[in-house]
Amino acid sequence: MSSEKVYELLNKPDGVDDLVNDLELKIKEPFMITYCISQVENIEIQEEKMTVKKEYLENLTEKYSSYADTENQLKALEILNRISDDFQTLIEMQIKPFYGSEDSWFEHFLKKTENNKISIKPVCLQTNLDILQ
Repeated sequence: MSSEKVYELLNKPDGVDDLVNDLELKIKEPFMITYCISQVENIEIQEEKMTVKKEYLENLTEKYSSYADTENQLKALEILNRISDDFQTLIEMQIKPFYGSEDSWFEHFLKKTENNKISIKPVCLQTNLDILQ
């Protein structure tokens, strides 16, 4: 008996046929073929959990890593790390709505100039001294 016939004879819960049909359609999509199914060899099952193989992650890390070759590159990386940390702190401080109807400190404090640089709005340079005391 063919596997298709055996499948038809199985007593399946409601919705299983729809799920199987949906999966059959999805695996034919170019995205699924290129990016998902082709990566099956990089997946392993350990302790009933699906994980990405360590070697594959190491290869990806190496492939997409950049290395500082000069003092300036190293200094730039250190500055970017500080900016990233400070930026994360700003995001965590944000409560919506941030100020009036504006949803973020981006909208309230920052403006984009004609040459696409970001600057602080001059009015925002003022401080409420009561807050600082």
